[in-house]
Amino acid sequence: MDRGRVSLLGTLPTTSTFATNYVIHPFVATIPAGTAWTLSAREVDQVLELPLEQVRAAKTVTDIERRGITFQTDAYIVEGNVIWGATARILAHLFDALLPADAEGNLALSSDREDPRVGDSRPRGSARAPATQLGCGTRRM
Repeated sequence: MDRGRVSLLGTLPTTSTFATNYVIHPFVATIPAGTAWTLSAREVDQVLELPLEQVRAAKTVTDIERRGITFQTDAYIVEGNVIWGATARILAHLFDALLPADAEGNLALSSDREDPRVGDSRPRGSARAPATQLGCGTRRM
């Protein structure tokens, strides 16, 4: 994707995965509506585009079975999709950091920690366009 089409809002706290011990460094940005996704088959099975407020309202605790073990975990269940694990933890951080949209519907994060991987010339702190949809990649278990 052309970087000029991305409006960077900032970063969220790093999030670890339990099973693989990966550390995820989430970035939050907006992109123009209707942007086509290009998936990496090694990383993503599908992209979910869901209404932001619908996802926020869908937080729950649910039972997950993984490798023969059933456990309770925080999750977001939206349109039959169960978003859990590291993705659910990242979403919780996102919803904690999101400020209410301004009059034009633009979003901003409440704290914008400086990240050395992002150049200072990038817009930081608020989006240039209204954002009401959330896109996240999923992997089948």
